[in-house]
Amino acid sequence: MSAFRDKSNINFTAADTLQKQHNLYDPSIHCSYYACVQEMLHIIFTKLGKTQEEFDKERYDNGKGTHVWASKLITSELGRKDWQEYKYFQKHFPELKKLREKADYSERKGGRDDSAEAYRLSTTLVNQIKQLFK
Repeated sequence: MSAFRDKSNINFTAADTLQKQHNLYDPSIHCSYYACVQEMLHIIFTKLGKTQEEFDKERYDNGKGTHVWASKLITSELGRKDWQEYKYFQKHFPELKKLREKADYSERKGGRDDSAEAYRLSTTLVNQIKQLFK
């Protein structure tokens, strides 16, 4: 298991624990989002064969951040593999990102519903890409 997959799994555990045992919804949303991003990085480095150095150079050359570049690479590959899966990811990853941005940068505290939705979206997206990039 790569370090990124391990981090992804830890973030899922943290998201679940923060939500269900501590009612800490914003941190739970944050962890759900990063579980998905870290799984994308795991796939990029282990299944798509990119090195960290190649990834960093490409994102720097294209003026993109890690999250944007990772999602671009994953969605590009999904588009080649399965158009329906591509459309699903294209629609739902930005929803997850929006929940995370609201949780991290908004004065308003997130609630149980947003936390549960972020966990559901992240779990679904991670399962989707794990299945497609076996």
